[in-house]
Amino acid sequence: MCGTPSFMAPEVFDQEYSYPSDMWSAGVMMYLLLSGQMPFKANSMMDLSREVMMGRVSMGDETVWKKVSVSAKDLLSRMLQTRPDKRATPQVGSCYIQRRGGHTDWLCLNLAGRCIYMTLC
Repeated sequence: MCGTPSFMAPEVFDQEYSYPSDMWSAGVMMYLLLSGQMPFKANSMMDLSREVMMGRVSMGDETVWKKVSVSAKDLLSRMLQTRPDKRATPQVGSCYIQRRGGHTDWLCLNLAGRCIYMTLC
């Protein structure tokens, strides 16, 4: 096994690694950046691997998720698919910073034709 367990894709726990594994890890990082918490929590490696293998990710009614766009949540659910063949692919079209309504800078990450906006602090 290699990598940081909290960021490992389900298949990595079975000693299988491929490019879709990186998309899973990027999805975990995106979840962390958007919510301030990890998508999978456990007290032991065995519990963590079980949580990751089940792949149940909550983006429910918590206050933080009400502020996240539908397209960002959709992308996250595609990046955190437990089956590598169903996982989102890294087709990044562009990434740029723009101003929208006032003085707020936004990062627009265009993934597979979907623009995900994130505020820059």
